[in-house]
Amino acid sequence: MTTTTTHAPRTTVWQLEQAVLRTLAERLPAGEAALLATALPPAWARAAEVDNPTAQRFDSVEFLKRVRTRAGLRGAADDEVRDDAMFALDQVLLLCPSAVLHRVQQPLPDDIRGLFPEAVRLRAAGAR
Repeated sequence: MTTTTTHAPRTTVWQLEQAVLRTLAERLPAGEAALLATALPPAWARAAEVDNPTAQRFDSVEFLKRVRTRAGLRGAADDEVRDDAMFALDQVLLLCPSAVLHRVQQPLPDDIRGLFPEAVRLRAAGAR
């Protein structure tokens, strides 16, 4: 007798990138969100286009909570969601000029900046 185990489908890289871009755009002021959207290829830009005249104020805990929900990672551990969000931002770096990723980090709190790839991550004033 053979037993078949059914697993829930894994979140795709596409779903993860879309979740991270949508959440990032919500956290950004309108100008930075528009800059990000125009720097991305059209299919990715749609996720970064939000009707958001002012930035929503939230920290990395809320950022990752929103990514978890949007990407369908409900059963994932917090560290796994953080790693997945960081991976998605690594992939976004391949699609978007690094200067844009530098610019969009400026209004973000340090805990969200910490999710960005090391190569483009802004540091807090005085940090090394």
